[in-house]
Amino acid sequence: MKYIIDLSQYNVIKDYGVLKNHCGGVIIRAALRGYSNGTVREDTRFRTHVSGCVKAGLPIGMYFMSQAITEKEAGEEAGYCIKLAKETGINCGYIYHDSEASGAPGNTGRADKLTKSQRTAIHRTFCENVREHGYNSGVYASKAWLQSNLDAKALEGYSIWVAQYNKTCTYKLTKYDMWQYTSTYTIPELGIKVDRSECYIDFGSAKTQIKETNSYTLAQKPVLRLKSKGEEVKELQSLLNKTGAKLKVDGAFGPLTQAEVKAFQKMSGLIVDGIAGKNTWTALLQ
Repeated sequence: MKYIIDLSQYNVIKDYGVLKNHCGGVIIRAALRGYSNGTVREDTRFRTHVSGCVKAGLPIGMYFMSQAITEKEAGEEAGYCIKLAKETGINCGYIYHDSEASGAPGNTGRADKLTKSQRTAIHRTFCENVREHGYNSGVYASKAWLQSNLDAKALEGYSIWVAQYNKTCTYKLTKYDMWQYTSTYTIPELGIKVDRSECYIDFGSAKTQIKETNSYTLAQKPVLRLKSKGEEVKELQSLLNKTGAKLKVDGAFGPLTQAEVKAFQKMSGLIVDGIAGKNTWTALLQ
Protein backbone atom coordinates (compact mmCIF):
# COMPACT_ATOMS: atom_id res chain seq x y z
CA MET A 1 0.00 0.00 0.00
CA LYS A 2 1.20 3.51 -0.80
CA TYR A 3 -0.22 7.00 -0.42
CA ILE A 4 -1.42 9.15 -3.31
CA ILE A 5 -1.95 12.91 -3.22
CA ASP A 6 -4.20 14.57 -5.80
CA LEU A 7 -3.49 18.05 -7.08
CA SER A 8 -5.28 20.79 -8.98
CA GLN A 9 -4.96 24.52 -9.62
CA TYR A 10 -5.92 25.12 -5.98
CA ASN A 11 -2.69 23.52 -4.74
CA VAL A 12 0.47 25.62 -4.87
CA ILE A 13 3.52 23.39 -4.40
CA LYS A 14 6.76 25.22 -3.70
CA ASP A 15 8.94 22.11 -3.54
CA TYR A 16 7.89 18.86 -5.21
CA GLY A 17 10.80 17.06 -3.59
CA VAL A 18 9.18 17.73 -0.22
CA LEU A 19 5.84 16.54 -1.63
CA LYS A 20 7.50 13.24 -2.52
CA ASN A 21 8.27 12.65 1.15
CA HIS A 22 4.52 12.43 1.78
CA CYS A 23 3.32 10.21 -1.08
CA GLY A 24 4.23 7.52 -3.56
CA GLY A 25 2.50 9.20 -6.49
CA VAL A 26 0.17 11.99 -7.53
CA ILE A 27 -3.04 12.27 -9.51
CA ILE A 28 -3.28 15.63 -11.23
CA ARG A 29 -6.47 17.23 -12.48
CA ALA A 30 -5.94 17.48 -16.21
CA ALA A 31 -9.03 19.47 -17.11
CA LEU A 32 -12.64 20.21 -16.25
CA ARG A 33 -15.91 20.96 -17.97
CA GLY A 34 -17.89 24.01 -16.86
CA TYR A 35 -21.15 23.26 -15.07
CA SER A 36 -23.09 25.99 -16.88
CA ASN A 37 -21.93 26.34 -20.49
CA GLY A 38 -20.07 23.04 -20.74
CA THR A 39 -16.78 24.54 -21.90
CA VAL A 40 -13.75 22.28 -21.42
CA ARG A 41 -10.56 23.88 -20.18
CA GLU A 42 -7.19 22.65 -19.00
CA ASP A 43 -6.45 22.99 -15.29
CA THR A 44 -4.29 26.10 -15.01
CA ARG A 45 -1.61 24.34 -12.95
CA PHE A 46 -1.68 20.99 -14.76
CA ARG A 47 1.60 21.45 -16.64
CA THR A 48 3.31 23.04 -13.65
CA HIS A 49 2.38 20.07 -11.50
CA VAL A 50 3.44 17.61 -14.22
CA SER A 51 6.83 19.29 -14.63
CA GLY A 52 7.48 19.42 -10.89
CA CYS A 53 6.40 15.84 -10.27
CA VAL A 54 8.44 14.48 -13.19
CA LYS A 55 11.56 16.22 -11.85
CA ALA A 56 10.88 14.84 -8.38
CA GLY A 57 10.47 11.33 -9.78
CA LEU A 58 6.84 10.96 -8.71
CA PRO A 59 4.54 8.57 -10.62
CA ILE A 60 1.67 10.49 -12.19
CA GLY A 61 -2.00 9.82 -12.84
CA MET A 62 -4.67 12.17 -14.16
CA TYR A 63 -8.32 12.93 -13.61
CA PHE A 64 -10.96 14.86 -15.50
CA MET A 65 -13.64 16.72 -13.53
CA SER A 66 -16.68 16.01 -15.67
CA GLN A 67 -19.98 17.70 -16.32
CA ALA A 68 -20.65 15.68 -19.47
CA ILE A 69 -24.31 15.12 -20.30
CA THR A 70 -23.87 12.79 -23.28
CA GLU A 71 -21.67 9.84 -24.13
CA LYS A 72 -20.25 11.90 -27.00
CA GLU A 73 -19.05 14.52 -24.52
CA ALA A 74 -17.54 11.76 -22.37
CA GLY A 75 -15.57 10.59 -25.39
CA GLU A 76 -14.36 14.14 -25.96
CA GLU A 77 -13.21 14.33 -22.33
CA ALA A 78 -11.27 11.09 -22.69
CA GLY A 79 -9.66 12.39 -25.87
CA TYR A 80 -8.69 15.60 -24.11
CA CYS A 81 -6.88 13.61 -21.40
CA ILE A 82 -5.08 11.44 -23.95
CA LYS A 83 -3.98 14.55 -25.83
CA LEU A 84 -2.54 16.09 -22.66
CA ALA A 85 -0.77 12.88 -21.73
CA LYS A 86 0.88 12.76 -25.15
CA GLU A 87 1.73 16.48 -25.20
CA THR A 88 3.42 16.33 -21.80
CA GLY A 89 5.03 12.95 -22.44
CA ILE A 90 4.05 11.51 -19.07
CA ASN A 91 3.88 7.77 -18.52
CA CYS A 92 0.43 8.07 -17.03
CA GLY A 93 -0.62 4.96 -15.16
CA TYR A 94 -4.30 5.73 -14.47
CA ILE A 95 -6.83 8.23 -15.80
CA TYR A 96 -9.97 8.77 -13.73
CA HIS A 97 -13.34 10.35 -14.50
CA ASP A 98 -14.50 12.50 -11.57
CA SER A 99 -18.18 12.02 -10.75
CA GLU A 100 -19.81 14.38 -8.28
CA ALA A 101 -22.34 17.18 -7.96
CA SER A 102 -21.40 20.46 -9.60
CA GLY A 103 -21.71 22.56 -6.47
CA ALA A 104 -23.86 25.06 -8.36
CA PRO A 105 -26.56 26.75 -6.25
CA GLY A 106 -29.69 24.61 -6.18
CA ASN A 107 -27.94 21.75 -7.98
CA THR A 108 -28.39 23.51 -11.31
CA GLY A 109 -25.21 22.21 -12.94
CA ARG A 110 -25.71 20.83 -16.42
CA ALA A 111 -25.07 17.21 -15.30
CA ASP A 112 -26.75 17.38 -11.90
CA LYS A 113 -30.09 16.06 -13.15
CA LEU A 114 -28.79 13.02 -15.02
CA THR A 115 -30.32 9.66 -14.18
CA LYS A 116 -28.23 6.90 -12.64
CA SER A 117 -28.18 4.98 -15.94
CA GLN A 118 -27.21 8.06 -17.97
CA ARG A 119 -24.38 8.94 -15.62
CA THR A 120 -23.10 5.36 -15.56
CA ALA A 121 -23.13 5.13 -19.37
CA ILE A 122 -21.16 8.37 -19.58
CA HIS A 123 -18.47 7.00 -17.26
CA ARG A 124 -18.27 3.76 -19.16
CA THR A 125 -17.80 5.62 -22.45
CA PHE A 126 -14.99 7.69 -20.94
CA CYS A 127 -13.29 4.63 -19.49
CA GLU A 128 -13.58 2.59 -22.69
CA ASN A 129 -12.13 5.43 -24.76
CA VAL A 130 -9.19 5.74 -22.37
CA ARG A 131 -8.61 1.98 -22.45
CA GLU A 132 -8.52 1.93 -26.22
CA HIS A 133 -5.47 4.20 -26.05
CA GLY A 134 -3.67 1.79 -23.72
CA TYR A 135 -4.23 3.52 -20.40
CA ASN A 136 -5.89 2.19 -17.27
CA SER A 137 -9.17 3.93 -16.59
CA GLY A 138 -11.43 4.44 -13.62
CA VAL A 139 -14.07 6.46 -11.81
CA TYR A 140 -13.65 8.72 -8.80
CA ALA A 141 -16.68 9.25 -6.58
CA SER A 142 -17.69 9.46 -2.96
CA LYS A 143 -19.13 6.44 -1.21
CA ALA A 144 -22.56 8.10 -1.10
CA TRP A 145 -22.41 9.02 -4.80
CA LEU A 146 -21.44 5.47 -5.81
CA GLN A 147 -24.31 4.09 -3.79
CA SER A 148 -26.99 6.56 -4.86
CA ASN A 149 -26.09 8.11 -8.22
CA LEU A 150 -24.20 5.41 -10.11
CA ASP A 151 -24.72 1.77 -10.99
CA ALA A 152 -21.48 0.78 -9.30
CA LYS A 153 -21.75 -2.87 -10.34
CA ALA A 154 -21.74 -1.81 -13.99
CA LEU A 155 -18.42 -0.03 -13.39
CA GLU A 156 -16.68 -2.98 -11.69
CA GLY A 157 -14.43 -3.60 -14.68
CA TYR A 158 -12.72 -0.25 -14.15
CA SER A 159 -10.64 1.10 -11.31
CA ILE A 160 -12.76 2.54 -8.52
CA TRP A 161 -11.37 5.41 -6.44
CA VAL A 162 -13.74 5.99 -3.55
CA ALA A 163 -13.82 9.04 -1.28
CA GLN A 164 -14.98 8.68 2.31
CA TYR A 165 -13.50 10.92 4.97
CA ASN A 166 -13.48 8.46 7.80
CA LYS A 167 -11.16 6.30 9.91
CA THR A 168 -12.13 3.27 7.85
CA CYS A 169 -13.67 2.81 4.42
CA THR A 170 -17.09 1.20 4.69
CA TYR A 171 -17.88 1.10 0.97
CA LYS A 172 -18.79 -2.49 0.00
CA LEU A 173 -20.66 -2.45 -3.32
CA THR A 174 -17.56 -3.27 -5.40
CA LYS A 175 -13.85 -3.69 -4.96
CA TYR A 176 -11.91 -0.43 -4.96
CA ASP A 177 -8.30 0.40 -5.79
CA MET A 178 -7.93 3.66 -3.87
CA TRP A 179 -9.56 5.24 -0.86
CA GLN A 180 -9.41 9.01 -0.43
CA TYR A 181 -9.67 9.25 3.34
CA THR A 182 -9.01 12.96 3.97
CA SER A 183 -9.03 16.37 2.33
CA THR A 184 -6.95 17.96 5.09
CA TYR A 185 -3.69 16.05 5.13
CA THR A 186 -1.12 18.57 6.37
CA ILE A 187 2.36 19.04 4.91
CA PRO A 188 3.95 21.39 7.48
CA GLU A 189 7.09 22.02 5.43
CA LEU A 190 4.97 23.47 2.60
CA GLY A 191 2.27 25.00 4.78
CA ILE A 192 -0.54 23.32 2.87
CA LYS A 193 -3.34 20.81 3.25
CA VAL A 194 -4.10 18.32 0.48
CA ASP A 195 -6.31 15.36 -0.39
CA ARG A 196 -4.61 12.04 0.41
CA SER A 197 -5.58 8.50 -0.53
CA GLU A 198 -4.51 4.98 0.26
CA CYS A 199 -3.57 3.16 -2.94
CA TYR A 200 -3.65 -0.63 -3.26
CA ILE A 201 -2.56 -1.05 -6.88
CA ASP A 202 0.66 -0.75 -8.87
CA PHE A 203 0.15 2.89 -9.68
CA GLY A 204 3.58 3.61 -11.10
CA SER A 205 3.28 2.90 -14.81
CA ALA A 206 0.80 2.59 -17.65
CA LYS A 207 -0.54 -0.94 -18.05
CA THR A 208 -3.00 -1.52 -20.84
CA GLN A 209 -6.20 -3.27 -19.87
CA ILE A 210 -6.68 -4.78 -23.34
CA LYS A 211 -4.57 -7.38 -25.07
CA GLU A 212 -2.56 -6.45 -28.14
CA THR A 213 -3.69 -7.89 -31.48
CA ASN A 214 -3.57 -6.98 -35.14
CA SER A 215 -4.55 -3.30 -35.17
CA TYR A 216 -5.59 -3.37 -38.84
CA THR A 217 -7.93 -6.30 -38.22
CA LEU A 218 -9.51 -4.60 -35.22
CA ALA A 219 -9.93 -1.37 -37.13
CA GLN A 220 -12.29 -3.20 -39.48
CA LYS A 221 -14.53 -4.59 -36.75
CA PRO A 222 -17.77 -2.72 -36.12
CA VAL A 223 -19.53 -2.50 -32.78
CA LEU A 224 -22.27 -5.13 -32.87
CA ARG A 225 -25.32 -5.25 -30.63
CA LEU A 226 -28.86 -6.59 -30.46
CA LYS A 227 -30.58 -6.32 -33.91
CA SER A 228 -27.27 -5.97 -35.82
CA LYS A 229 -27.17 -8.00 -39.04
CA GLY A 230 -24.63 -8.99 -41.68
CA GLU A 231 -21.43 -10.85 -42.37
CA GLU A 232 -19.69 -9.39 -39.31
CA VAL A 233 -22.38 -10.93 -37.10
CA LYS A 234 -21.74 -14.29 -38.78
CA GLU A 235 -18.03 -13.95 -37.98
CA LEU A 236 -18.88 -13.05 -34.38
CA GLN A 237 -21.15 -16.07 -34.06
CA SER A 238 -18.48 -18.37 -35.50
CA LEU A 239 -15.86 -17.07 -33.07
CA LEU A 240 -18.26 -17.50 -30.15
CA ASN A 241 -18.93 -21.08 -31.23
CA LYS A 242 -15.20 -21.77 -31.00
CA THR A 243 -15.39 -20.82 -27.32
CA GLY A 244 -18.18 -23.32 -26.61
CA ALA A 245 -21.32 -21.57 -27.81
CA LYS A 246 -23.78 -23.38 -30.07
CA LEU A 247 -25.19 -20.57 -32.14
CA LYS A 248 -26.76 -20.76 -35.56
CA VAL A 249 -24.45 -18.75 -37.84
CA ASP A 250 -27.18 -16.76 -39.54
CA GLY A 251 -25.89 -13.18 -39.33
CA ALA A 252 -28.70 -12.03 -37.05
CA PHE A 253 -27.72 -10.66 -33.63
CA GLY A 254 -30.64 -11.84 -31.55
CA PRO A 255 -31.16 -12.59 -27.84
CA LEU A 256 -29.26 -15.92 -28.04
CA THR A 257 -26.21 -14.24 -29.57
CA GLN A 258 -26.42 -11.47 -26.99
CA ALA A 259 -26.52 -14.06 -24.21
CA GLU A 260 -23.40 -15.79 -25.58
CA VAL A 261 -21.59 -12.46 -25.90
CA LYS A 262 -22.36 -11.77 -22.23
CA ALA A 263 -21.19 -15.25 -21.23
CA PHE A 264 -17.93 -14.77 -23.12
CA GLN A 265 -17.39 -11.31 -21.62
CA LYS A 266 -17.91 -12.66 -18.12
CA MET A 267 -15.50 -15.53 -18.77
CA SER A 268 -12.91 -13.11 -20.16
CA GLY A 269 -13.13 -10.57 -17.34
CA LEU A 270 -14.67 -7.89 -19.57
CA ILE A 271 -17.55 -5.53 -18.95
CA VAL A 272 -20.68 -7.66 -19.34
CA ASP A 273 -22.98 -5.60 -21.55
CA GLY A 274 -23.76 -7.93 -24.46
CA ILE A 275 -22.20 -5.51 -26.96
CA ALA A 276 -19.34 -6.72 -29.14
CA GLY A 277 -16.97 -3.75 -29.11
CA LYS A 278 -13.21 -3.48 -29.43
CA ASN A 279 -12.35 -5.29 -26.20
CA THR A 280 -14.65 -8.21 -26.99
CA TRP A 281 -13.28 -8.52 -30.54
CA THR A 282 -9.74 -8.33 -29.14
CA ALA A 283 -10.35 -11.20 -26.74
CA LEU A 284 -12.10 -13.31 -29.39
CA LEU A 285 -9.30 -12.87 -31.92
CA GLN A 286 -6.50 -14.00 -29.60
